[in-house]
Amino acid sequence: MSIDALELSETLAFGGRLTARESGFDLTYYFPGPDRRYNGTILKIDSSMLEQYITAWQDNWSMHQTLSGSVQSISFSTSGKLGMTIDSRGVQLYKLRVSSDSELSAMLDTLRYAQMRGAALRLDILSRLGRTEMSTDEKLNRFARFKNGEDLRICANPDVDRELTTALLLVRSKIKIGINSCRHHVSNWFGKQASQDFMEDIRRHGLDVFCEQATFIISWQGRS
Repeated sequence: MSIDALELSETLAFGGRLTARESGFDLTYYFPGPDRRYNGTILKIDSSMLEQYITAWQDNWSMHQTLSGSVQSISFSTSGKLGMTIDSRGVQLYKLRVSSDSELSAMLDTLRYAQMRGAALRLDILSRLGRTEMSTDEKLNRFARFKNGEDLRICANPDVDRELTTALLLVRSKIKIGINSCRHHVSNWFGKQASQDFMEDIRRHGLDVFCEQATFIISWQGRS
């Protein structure tokens, strides 16, 4: 396990890497090219999408079994859910392949473990930073209030107040066109305390945020 820039990460089965941070976690797979002349391919699954991938693997495997039973001894290939390919050998996503019930079970176990372990790693990060987790219901409530025009900030620092106004306007503009995240680069370096105040006030609006130097990554995945 390593920690860097408020991140915790672990390597999981099938070569996936689970990375957690303040705002959430994701599972990433890297598939190298055939040789060094070719770039590799990266598959990044956000925590909000893990359940959809679990369902997709199950549904695509069920379709494979149905097709295998109806077109015996004939090769076939068709498109499945979430970019997967269903063919006579099984179900494939990039270089991840499921060819048996036991392999499907192992894949699903990995994704379910990623859900559980990613949430635990994120709570560990919050604990190290001295923060408490906001319940999902409270976060959704605050996000709804923010969308309805409420201002929930409490920090009195004028630099934070100025940057927060700009950041929240940016978020509102992204929400209007259906985007789920944005980056806000502060005009002047805050300092540690001001950065923490800025992030806390962002979170009070039901948003997620973490900092990469002077760039704040703000997200509101899965909220409506």
